[in-house]
Amino acid sequence: MTTWRIGGDPSNTGSRWNGLISQIVGYNRVLTIDECYLVLGYLAWKWGLQSYITGEWASKDPRTNPRTLNIVAFGDSFTELAYITDVTKKWTNIVATRLGRLVANAGIGGQTSTEVTDRSIADVNYTDRAHIFFCGTNGPDAGHTVLGDIQAAVADLAPGTKFLILPSFNSSNEPVGSAGYINKMANNAAVAAAFPDNWLDVRSMIIAQQAPGQPYQDSGAYADDV
Repeated sequence: MTTWRIGGDPSNTGSRWNGLISQIVGYNRVLTIDECYLVLGYLAWKWGLQSYITGEWASKDPRTNPRTLNIVAFGDSFTELAYITDVTKKWTNIVATRLGRLVANAGIGGQTSTEVTDRSIADVNYTDRAHIFFCGTNGPDAGHTVLGDIQAAVADLAPGTKFLILPSFNSSNEPVGSAGYINKMANNAAVAAAFPDNWLDVRSMIIAQQAPGQPYQDSGAYADDV
């Protein structure tokens, strides 16, 4: 708001508001992205300007309709998926389309579980959304554990926040029996045991699609559990 000044003569002084003001609302804290849209929707419908806005509230009045619980996904390259040029094929956008909700992609390739957790804790834009944590494939920073990072991220959530945890993935260089495989499966088991009601093992679900007779049959990868 540093570039707008209310009052004065806009013809003689720049950055002064030149128009009618119906209502101003103010808050003593930073609003989340969804809260900003909620306020916008409220003002638009109250003053008959809903045709000028887009998004969730363009077609429904927030004064009489419930707010949709949107989602944010914090993760690494498996969330960011920078190499996928068709954004409609990124899993965050597929989930958004299937559920009819906004899903923010907060993935950054190469980040450790510690870095992902630190970003989630520092975030102020999506604190009122359901959270998905998809990290650990790159491991934690020194002095941390994947489980400890996930616990810290969950502990920072507002009371009652819905959340889902996805597993660490092993690469083709980490087949069953290798040191990397053993470490990542131990991390996954620890997180699953700590959050059994919030754990979704998509890694095993994907590998199962490579079994004989399945859509992506690959006997070598299936045997290696990769």
